[in-house]
Amino acid sequence: MKSGRSAPTASISRIHRRMIQVGGCILLLLSFLAAFLFLFFQFRTASLQSIAAANESFGNYVDSVLALSNDNIRTSAMQMFYTSSIRTLRTSGNLSWSERTIGHRDLGNFASSSNFIDHVMVYNESLDIVFTSESSYGSAPAAQFHDQEAVEILLHPEHHPYLTPFKRVSGSKTWYSFVFSEQGSRGRSAMLLDINGDWYESQLLGTLSQDRHLIVDANGQAIIPAEGADSLPLPDWKYFQSAFLEDPKSGYVLPDRSPFLTSCWVYHQLEHTGWYYLEAFQLEVTAPGLVHVQTVVFILFALLSVVLLVLFAQAKRRPPRRRGAKLNERKKAPPPCRGGTKNSSTKHEKKNGATRRDTDCTRRRAAATQYNVSRETSYYVPSPSNASSKLLRSSTP
Repeated sequence: MKSGRSAPTASISRIHRRMIQVGGCILLLLSFLAAFLFLFFQFRTASLQSIAAANESFGNYVDSVLALSNDNIRTSAMQMFYTSSIRTLRTSGNLSWSERTIGHRDLGNFASSSNFIDHVMVYNESLDIVFTSESSYGSAPAAQFHDQEAVEILLHPEHHPYLTPFKRVSGSKTWYSFVFSEQGSRGRSAMLLDINGDWYESQLLGTLSQDRHLIVDANGQAIIPAEGADSLPLPDWKYFQSAFLEDPKSGYVLPDRSPFLTSCWVYHQLEHTGWYYLEAFQLEVTAPGLVHVQTVVFILFALLSVVLLVLFAQAKRRPPRRRGAKLNERKKAPPPCRGGTKNSSTKHEKKNGATRRDTDCTRRRAAATQYNVSRETSYYVPSPSNASSKLLRSSTP
């Protein structure tokens, strides 16, 4: 017959086996989850790289169109800049009335004969006068000219990139301007060419919707901004700068660090200007398969999380105690001592009754203890104390 001390050891062994089994299941599930998430993120990265690579061809097209448009504008501007009448207008220190008239006429002819030039302004440093082709405004001294922003550009052309367009906005009008300057014996002369904004944007982006196509400069300032109610907000420029460190030519940028993606931005550097062509992609339209896989992954992740929580709860719960152990404990427990409820009529009877009850309680406790000791031994041998206790119990009234 096994000793009673082996029961706690067996219970601890069962707990250890249970914890090992549950721990193994948890490790297996975590390994499966980690491998599944790794494969998913690799698949998502490959999909985004494919979108960026497919968009690179259109970025090259925009770059070539931009270079061709700028070359045509520069060619027209240089012809105008070195035309004799306009050259006299911007360099002469003593203009005659006829020279001024001919110069104004040629400025107007160049602007009106072009489908992309809005107006031309020429600055003569010797006379400190700004001449313009605008029909609504006339030529005037620099301090009195109606467009002081243009005057600032003409006075300091070195602050703007040479032969490279920059954006100007005045009220509801938008221009893409080119500045040309020359240092002569009589001082500096400069010419500012304002290109119609609608024409320039249509040349670069054509009929594409501008709610997801835009061009920005190297600092993130919009050259051709996104328009429309459905336009996506541009992510923080620091995300683009981080992507430029990895690949300055082309790549993609995620709008946030959320694992559940709904959109992405693809960029392509325009080599001739240093600008960046950006395009926003709604993944539900561009890559619906990626969105579907992403949804399935998160559903599986939620289900596995629930399973892991259940396994953790099972590991922490104490195993149920066996029915036989409970019965043994009940048998080992001594019976309670219960006194009588009858009242004696005299003090002597009460005292005798209390004495008899204490004696009976003591006898029952001794008998129960002796019985438990006998169960823990291999053979039961009656002892004189048991016999005497039986005789004493039988002789007790």
